[in-house]
Amino acid sequence: MRHKKELDGSIGSLLLVVGLVVFLLASIGFGAWAFTERADYKANSDEKSAAAVEAALAVQKSALEKEFDEKEKQPFESYSGPAELGSIKIVFPKTWELYVNDTGTGQALIDGYAHPNYVPSITGDTSFALRYQVVEADYTTVLGQYAGNVKTGRIKSAPYRSDSAPTILGARLDGQITPTKTGSVVLLPLRDKTLKIWTEGNAFGADFNAIIASLTFIP
Repeated sequence: MRHKKELDGSIGSLLLVVGLVVFLLASIGFGAWAFTERADYKANSDEKSAAAVEAALAVQKSALEKEFDEKEKQPFESYSGPAELGSIKIVFPKTWELYVNDTGTGQALIDGYAHPNYVPSITGDTSFALRYQVVEADYTTVLGQYAGNVKTGRIKSAPYRSDSAPTILGARLDGQITPTKTGSVVLLPLRDKTLKIWTEGNAFGADFNAIIASLTFIP
């Protein structure tokens, strides 16, 4: 009986030791897993934090550059046309360059181009920030040139009045203004002629809105 008790005690001790060893190994394994997970989390967390900081700095830089560009446009410059053609005054950012033929020998009685930094070749395919003309055709004729695209929905048309001549009803057209270009056009009757101002593309929409808002002319 004594040997049996001693044997049972030895087995119990052995089982206890084995249990302790298993527990120890499990604890070590869990600790290693927890350490690995923590290291991975920290690495990923640091990477995500760095990416978030980089994204925030990029947004801030973009905002500051945009603010700087807007400030650089001031004070604005202006073009004033001949009195016999309505004394048109168009205000544009000083960072833009202007080319205008108002001698009556060009494509229109007044034919103007404006673009940031310099005026590209007017014979190329540049999408100009600003174009303006006084054309000899009357308002109804010029407006009719866009009727097809208005009918198909390629152009949205809305009534337009200039603050400098609120009694004169014109039109604003947004969309497919030429076969190859989108943009915005404002048409205004100018006696038996038409004042036409437009921007090509969408990059200068805000500038265009400011330009037509400050437009003055004598009908």
